[in-house]
Amino acid sequence: MLRITCTCLVFLLVPQVALSDGSGHHRDRSVIHGIVVTGINDLLGSPLGPGLTAQLLGEYVPGAVEPLPVTPDTSEDAILATVYPPALLGLFGFVPGDNYPDDRDNVPLHENPVPFPFGIQNRIPAAPASESTAFEPARRDEDPITLGDWLDAGGKAFVNCSRDGSRARVFVVMWGLVGNGLYTLWAVPADETILPTAFGGVPNVVTADRRGSAFVHRTVAYCPTDGQLANITAAYHSDGMVYGNFPDATFDGFVSGIVTHDHVVFPLQ
Repeated sequence: MLRITCTCLVFLLVPQVALSDGSGHHRDRSVIHGIVVTGINDLLGSPLGPGLTAQLLGEYVPGAVEPLPVTPDTSEDAILATVYPPALLGLFGFVPGDNYPDDRDNVPLHENPVPFPFGIQNRIPAAPASESTAFEPARRDEDPITLGDWLDAGGKAFVNCSRDGSRARVFVVMWGLVGNGLYTLWAVPADETILPTAFGGVPNVVTADRRGSAFVHRTVAYCPTDGQLANITAAYHSDGMVYGNFPDATFDGFVSGIVTHDHVVFPLQ
């Protein structure tokens, strides 16, 4: 698959931290501040840098086929919903249109159907766990996710590299995430011809606590701030499912925007 087939993790963002002191040595320690996003290289409809941009969130419109785009004028009380991002679907013209049925669009994130046996295509609405029996598919109890809730997120990544750049310990702290929400972390290469990978290896999963806080510790065999990576991205999975070493299931019709939504980005360039 080409680099562009990753529908979740294509970012070219403004530099936030110096990468080298010019001496050939890596910086031992760096602190990278997280940026809240509403899509690929997108914040409220405005690009954060050059390259591909696409919203992965919409404003829920009851009874409509499509959600409204989120913009600076969108109310903070607006309920967030799934969205098919046109900029991304245009990249997959060889995928049958039937793979993208309308009923997956404009679904409130907190009501997104969950997978149910026997196959990835089988998805059903699920009642809150507090109302379900032991043998019924259920979602955790949660309120609608509003734009204001989403924009309250933040985080810091602490990168501690060895002097020769052959190893690093990375601590990621995040807050304001979706309470008890399922997230994955992705290493996005600076070279767009290379696929993103699960940061720290699979499983790259982290679950926020009920207050939306999360802490991740990974050790990797390279220095993330040496120029190889564009960023580390935390993506929310509104369908409660992860997809291994890829952020979504594009060719099964479950693209980012429908099942996965980039939330916090840690720029490394």
